[in-house]
Amino acid sequence: ILIAGLILYFLNKNTTKKQLPLEVSKTEIGLATIPAGLPANLPSEAGSIVLQNYESRTNDGRLQSTRQITTKQEPRAALDLYINFFKTLGYEGGFSETASIANEQQVAQMKKDKNRLMIVANPSPSGAQSSTVELTLTQPTQ
Repeated sequence: ILIAGLILYFLNKNTTKKQLPLEVSKTEIGLATIPAGLPANLPSEAGSIVLQNYESRTNDGRLQSTRQITTKQEPRAALDLYINFFKTLGYEGGFSETASIANEQQVAQMKKDKNRLMIVANPSPSGAQSSTVELTLTQPTQ
C-alpha cells in the first residue's frame, strides 16, 4: 500500500502543471525592420513615417507584432487598403462596425489560421486628411 501511495503521489505531481504568472517582454525594433509575422511587402506610400515598431512576447510563447505608420489617406480609405492587402494573403474578416466610430477611429479584425490581426486607423490630430494606421498581429504559442 505504501508503494502504491508513492506511485500515485508522483503520478499526480507530474501531471499537475503549475500556472506561471503572465510575463510580457517588449522589444523595440528598428524602424526599417518589419516586425515578425507581418509581411515584408506591407503597403506604404512615399512620405509615410513609422511611429512605432515593436514585438511583445509572453512567457508562454505568444508573440504580438505591432507597427504604426502615418498615411496621407483618410482613415477608412487607409483601412480598406490594408484589409484588401491582407485578404490577398488569405486573411478573413474585415471592417468592424461595432469597434469603429463614425468619421473617427476605423477598425478591422482579421484572422488566418490561429493568427489574429487588428488594424486601427485614426484621423491625424492635425485635422489634415491623413491618418495613423496601427497593425497588430498576435500569433499563438510558437
